[in-house]
Formats: sequence, C-alpha cells, structure tokens
Amino acid sequence: MSSTLLLPTPMSVVVGRIFESVCLFVDQLDSVRHQTLMEKVVKLDITDNIYNWIASFLSGHMHCTKYDNVISSVFTVTANIIQGSGIGPPAYLITAADLRPTRAGNDMVKFADDTYLIIPAANSGSCADELNNIQTWASTNNLKLNCSKSKEIIYRARGGRGKSAELPSPCEGIERVDKLTILGVVLNSRLTATDHVDGLMSTCSSLLYLMRVLRNHGLPETSLKDVFRAIVLSRLLYCAPAWSGFCTAADRERLEAFHRRCKRYGYCDQNTPRISELFNDGDDVLFQSVLHRPNHVLQYLLQDREPTQYSLRSRSHTKELIQKTSNLNNCHFLIRLLYKDCY
Repeated sequence: MSSTLLLPTPMSVVVGRIFESVCLFVDQLDSVRHQTLMEKVVKLDITDNIYNWIASFLSGHMHCTKYDNVISSVFTVTANIIQGSGIGPPAYLITAADLRPTRAGNDMVKFADDTYLIIPAANSGSCADELNNIQTWASTNNLKLNCSKSKEIIYRARGGRGKSAELPSPCEGIERVDKLTILGVVLNSRLTATDHVDGLMSTCSSLLYLMRVLRNHGLPETSLKDVFRAIVLSRLLYCAPAWSGFCTAADRERLEAFHRRCKRYGYCDQNTPRISELFNDGDDVLFQSVLHRPNHVLQYLLQDREPTQYSLRSRSHTKELIQKTSNLNNCHFLIRLLYKDCY
C-alpha cells in the first residue's frame, strides 16, 4: 500500500492480491473544539502544570472584524487550533489519536490533517464502513471530511492472478486515481517509481535553466556548485530510501544520465559519486540511525535475533531478518538493508 511504502514498515504483499489505499483530507483544523480537546488531554499522562498551561493557552481568545471604520462585536473563540503556534501540531495529534480503523487488518497512517486508510484485499468490502466511521469521528470532533480532495488508489502486485483479479467498487464521492503524491513522493498503482522519476526529471531540468542564468550573471563556480547541491541534488535524493528500491533499470539510467549531464555542464564536481552510490549511502545512513537509536520511529520494526549455537555468516547487525513473501519485498528499504550483507 502507498503509505506503508513511504514509511518503511514490513510488507505482506502477496502476488495477485489487491491493496486499496484511500487518502483522506480532514478540513477545518481551526474548528476543533477546545472542550473536546481538553477531554482528550486530561487522559494523557502529563503533570497538572502542563495541563493547566494548555488550558490557559486555549482560553481567552476573542475575535472581531474592522471594515470601513466599523468594528464588529467581539466574538469569543471556543473552537480552534492556532496554526503556526508551537502547541498547534501536538494539539491536533491528540485530537486525531482516537481515530482508528474499525476492521481488524485495516490500518491508518496519519500526518497532520492527511489520513491514509489502508485496506487489504481480504477486507475490500469494509471501505464504506471505514469511511462512515471517519465521517462520524470528524463530525464528533467538529471537523469535516473533504471528499473532493480525498483520493482512492488500488495497488496490485504484478503478474500471477493479480492480472485478472476483480477490482472493488469505487468509494462513493471519492475519485479513484492511478497515482498519489504522499509527502512529495509519487506512488503509482503499479508499485514503481517511474512517475516519481518523471516528476523529478521535469522539475530538475527546469532548475538547470536557473543554473545557467546564475552562471551568466557571474556566480562563482564554487557558489554555483553549492546552489546545485542545495536545489537540485537534494531534490533528487529526497526520501530516496523510500522510493529508490522501486526504480526500474530504465529509471535509474535516466537519473544517472541527468547527473552525468550536470557534471559536463560543470554544476557539480567530477568526483561526485554516481546516483546509485548516493542512494546506497542514504540507505546506510538511515539504517544505521534506526539500528543505534532506541527511540527511532522505525526501531520497533526490527527484532533482535535469537541466539543460536550454529556458526552463521557474520552480519553488520544483530536483527532478525524479515521474512519475504514476494519479489516485491526486495524493493522495501528495511528488507533490502537487512539482507544487504547476507549474500
């Protein structure tokens, strides 16, 4: 499913199975009732002084409008989350914490006001019930599910019975699409990174025009290379551990060809590693961070290996290997890195 690929978690993709993902947008963050929020805050394991500080922060807000030298009456604000404030993001996280799927096996991934509902093939008939649950939750919390911005996408493993599998009925009022952008990464229904690479090539090619303009205006070569690393190379490597494994050979060659062209133009050093090497370096940095930081968000996905009396090949880690269920798992970040030195 889409969000699982972006936030690398163990996948259980079986060839021929259909995985459905619905991207949902909850609007009107400023309409969260203070009373509802504080009822959820009081259940948290926090000290009284922090609770009182949050209550004090949310109280006493008023609003009036001045137009043509006429001032409206003062309105007391009792339902809002002040966007841009330090307490705004955690306040909405607390509000959305009790939004959960109703059917076992379904999952939700939430980021700010974006909610990703993931439904496996076995539960494809539960989509309507899940949407009704979300709409009920939104209404209870004085929010609104924006169906016009919500999208539905279905992922099917390539080959096998998946070619003839019958698709579930579309979600009522929600558009079904073939690709979805999640936190800047484009994922398509074929589970390849081709559409993401297409977008990268289009954007980065446009940025090369900016590089030419800067050079023509006399920007020193050292500064020009700094700009390239900041606006072009960083874009190519953004979230690379999440999507680079799903690149086809043609996708990788397009990226390498673009990088070689930038070297010929003098926008980056000739000794800059190839894109594939930069991908591998990014994978290693993230994987080592997961291994050695107990509080890392992905740490819980890695289980320590059980001790054994056998003399096995040494590894760079002491984690249990995640069992593969299809060739698609080879594209997955954690599985790729766990098996990296096992061959």
